[in-house]
Amino acid sequence: MSSGKRRVARVTTRFTTDSVVVSCEHASNALPPHVGTLGVPGGVMRSHVAWDEGSRELGGIIAHRLGCAHFSGRYSRLLVDLNRSRGTRALIPTELFGTKVPGNRSLGRKEREERIEKYYTPYREAVEAAIAKAVETTGGCVHLSVHTFAPTVGNEVRDVDVGLLYDPKRPLERRLVESMLQSLTAAHVETRPNYPYRGTSDGFTTHCRTVFPKTKYAGLELEVNQRGLQSNRAIWRMGRVLTEAIIAALELQ
Repeated sequence: MSSGKRRVARVTTRFTTDSVVVSCEHASNALPPHVGTLGVPGGVMRSHVAWDEGSRELGGIIAHRLGCAHFSGRYSRLLVDLNRSRGTRALIPTELFGTKVPGNRSLGRKEREERIEKYYTPYREAVEAAIAKAVETTGGCVHLSVHTFAPTVGNEVRDVDVGLLYDPKRPLERRLVESMLQSLTAAHVETRPNYPYRGTSDGFTTHCRTVFPKTKYAGLELEVNQRGLQSNRAIWRMGRVLTEAIIAALELQ
């Protein structure tokens, strides 16, 4: 990037690359030593059950190309799911995608809270602080929560390259997604809104919509099919295409 910040939106919104925050909640399949394996086999820990493979690299490429704030989770969602809200059963899952997590089944209330405070709260607070800073200093924030998904889950075949999760009732998010759909389609990337999950289901962006106003915060969850991320070259290409679509969307508001 050049020494000056590249403007990526009209003057009326005052958005720059400093307005963008990238987060990767499921970036890792690691576990801290003191919890062992949680009773989960190694093969499962390398699968989509434990993490979103490729999301760390993809989020890093997008953030690097934009020169914006970037956060990645250090541990597997089986330890604590950074993309789930407090009070939900899925926050510390005892079963996920049909796989049991024995090490979480016997957690007492105190142990559960200690795990949340140590591994969950600092991450969420750091990202929210970056969003608040962007809103304060640039007038708004575009929060990109980067995820990947498995091409098949059970008998379900997921044949779309990219899903864009958003809330259709929020005009800023809707305009961003409409523009990104055009750009990605033109780049021959098959894209579908609110796929393979609903953009209003429980998630980090859903939570942030309750904290920041719709005129100043847009939370998009980028879901990328892992079938298209099987090499460093493929990840780099997808990161470049997504970044170009993001920049175009912000410029066209």
